[in-house]
Amino acid sequence: MSVKAVSRFLVNKFLVRRLPEPFRHEGGDCWSAALPALRRYADDESGPRRSTLALYEDGLPLQQPHYTIGEIRGLGIGRYAHWEDRLYFSTTDNSDPNINGRTYEYSISPWLYRRRVQRPELDPGLPVNHRKRDCSDAQIRKDVAYVLGVGGSLLKAIRKLGVPLEGKTVLEIGPGINMGCPMLLAAHGARPVVVDRFLAPWDPEYHGRFYDLLRQELARTDPAADVRPLTALLDARGYPTRIIQRVSASLEKAPLPDGCCDFVWSNAVLEHVYDLDDSFAQLYRLTKPGGYNLHQVDFRDHRNFDKPMEYLLLSDREFATTFENAHSDCGNRWRLEEMTDRLIAAGFELIDFHPTEFSRPEYLRTFLPRLRRCGSRYQDWPVDKLQILGGRYTLRRPA
Repeated sequence: MSVKAVSRFLVNKFLVRRLPEPFRHEGGDCWSAALPALRRYADDESGPRRSTLALYEDGLPLQQPHYTIGEIRGLGIGRYAHWEDRLYFSTTDNSDPNINGRTYEYSISPWLYRRRVQRPELDPGLPVNHRKRDCSDAQIRKDVAYVLGVGGSLLKAIRKLGVPLEGKTVLEIGPGINMGCPMLLAAHGARPVVVDRFLAPWDPEYHGRFYDLLRQELARTDPAADVRPLTALLDARGYPTRIIQRVSASLEKAPLPDGCCDFVWSNAVLEHVYDLDDSFAQLYRLTKPGGYNLHQVDFRDHRNFDKPMEYLLLSDREFATTFENAHSDCGNRWRLEEMTDRLIAAGFELIDFHPTEFSRPEYLRTFLPRLRRCGSRYQDWPVDKLQILGGRYTLRRPA
């Protein structure tokens, strides 16, 4: 047995303990176990993130601590909280831990918590773009394939509008962890601009390999693509402003001139903006008269896509706290009708909305009774206004 294996065996033997059974059902997907002796180490009102308890399912540490009991109950999939004298938790598949045949253990060691749970690539306290990247070959290949798919679809949509890209300024709102799609458009003659409240910094372990593979794949699959903009990024080991303009700001406060963009587009971003009216007024201001906007919007609760409308159960005040604490990663929960009304009020002409995602009927059947008695502002909304969970807007600023 290797030294590493021996060390792991000893750590698990002396620092990891079996969670006391049976587990008490706390409603929904939430279960609990009594840990009265650990109360002084637990989260409470005075220290809501104090606990260093790590929960293990079949030896694997779960990565979502410090959630509220309501979130554990409603969202599940491995969320947990060491709160006062109990551990409240959900299993990774929301099954009953008393009968699913798995083993549940815990450790309270701060050292183990830092090593196994509090990892920078998973830290919910950081925006996604600022977390540590997965730099494995498999993940980089996956990210390149995603850009080719999304970017290829965007190219088709732009060409369908009959407007050539050559020399056009294209603004992407919220490009994410890489500038792959803007650079794909740059390879077809566009001048890319990106705006993001949390711009992802250049990661030498990730971005060089990502852009190199993207360049290779574009050269192989798209003879019309000019890969020199990607080569310029690789040579600079960064983002020269002559190739791509990057603006670190929220959409609501983007310091760009009026009418500077021929196209504005986003992919799963509008559901994360804080102020719809200010954001849509900005989109309108930045778009040239006669210019277009293409926005793919996701109307799901991002905390658990299997339960895509759970955040509609919250009061406005509760949701505002959740949204702020999550750095908007959970989605802002505005529904299709509300978002469409505000886009038109901002001055846009709605050319098309194409729905791409709908709620599963079995989920709706269990969700609607809870919504009808929850007291939130969505309590009385009809099913036809709730069931659309995603789609793409095509908008135009009148000439």
